[in-house]
Amino acid sequence: AAPKAPAKAAPSQAAKDGTSVKVTDYGTVDLAVQDTDLNQVLQMLSIQSKKNIICAKDVSATVTANLYDVTFYEALKAILDVNGYTYYEEGNFIYVITKTEAAEMEKARRKTESRIYNLQYLSATDANDFITPILSSSGKASFRGDVAPGFKPDISNGGADSYAFTAKLVVNDYTENLDRIAALIKELDTPPQQVLVEATVLQTALD
Repeated sequence: AAPKAPAKAAPSQAAKDGTSVKVTDYGTVDLAVQDTDLNQVLQMLSIQSKKNIICAKDVSATVTANLYDVTFYEALKAILDVNGYTYYEEGNFIYVITKTEAAEMEKARRKTESRIYNLQYLSATDANDFITPILSSSGKASFRGDVAPGFKPDISNGGADSYAFTAKLVVNDYTENLDRIAALIKELDTPPQQVLVEATVLQTALD
């Protein structure tokens, strides 16, 4: 078989100051820029990679970088990270935004959910105190049903309105926080240590 031909680089998009961006047929990027406007660098990268890059109006910076044989996304992340920007993709478009805007978008997309935790040994009041530091700023918790020590339900006495055979903790928060709370409760909701006392009664008759 004939040897494989080396990858050909697409014609570079170069500025008057020698700034250049080249993308090979295999998608790797060579980028050399010196004190170049970020929007210009992104425009060159867009043209050479044939990807649609759209910048927010607040995106502005000066870039100096020399990158060799990196992927398109590695090059994009490198020149954005050092200037406090990031990107996200929707369909065939890549949007460049500030990291603050990205955080706000992520917060808007995230949704909270509710989960019920049944407590066998741990007091609901104590459980609420333990999980409070884990809650996010959007998290809420409520509890009910601290069972009186020694109470056992039967037909004649159901405990009236105060009866709760197992204490419950209800938490509304993000999924990752609920998982952390579940792990914490599993570790804390354990039976207390007990002492086993055995005795033998002997009866003797003296004669």
